[in-house]
Amino acid sequence: MSNRFEEDLRRNGLQEVPAGWPSWINHSGFHPKGHAVLGLPYEPPKNGSVIVLPDNVRERTQMLEDKITVIAYGAACWIDEPEKRCEVGVVVLIPYLAGRMYKGKDGRQYRVVNDKDVIGTVDIDAVEVK
Repeated sequence: MSNRFEEDLRRNGLQEVPAGWPSWINHSGFHPKGHAVLGLPYEPPKNGSVIVLPDNVRERTQMLEDKITVIAYGAACWIDEPEKRCEVGVVVLIPYLAGRMYKGKDGRQYRVVNDKDVIGTVDIDAVEVK
C-alpha cells in the first residue's frame, strides 16, 4: 500500500485500487458538481476490542461525525479563494450535521457538503484532546 488514504480505503472494505491507478478513484457513483465536496466519514484505526453497532445506528451516528476524508469535489470549489482548502485524500473538519448523506453504489455512506463547510485539514496522526 502506497499511502494512508489507500490503506483507509481497503480497511473500510472499499473496492481494491488497481495497480498503477491513482488511489483517489471515486467508487461511490456520485460525481460532485459546482461547490459540492464528497467525503467518507472518517473512521480512526481500530485498536484492541471492537464494539459492533447495528447498521441503522451506524448510519445515524455517521451524520454526527465532524471529520471526513475528501474523495472528490466539484470544479467550482474554492474558485473565489486564493488557494484550495484541501486536496483529495485529506481528512478535513466540517460542522456537525453539515451536508447530506449519500449511499454509494459500493454500499458505503458518503457525506456531500458545501465547499464553504470545510473548516480546515486535520493531521490524523495528532492526539485528540477531549
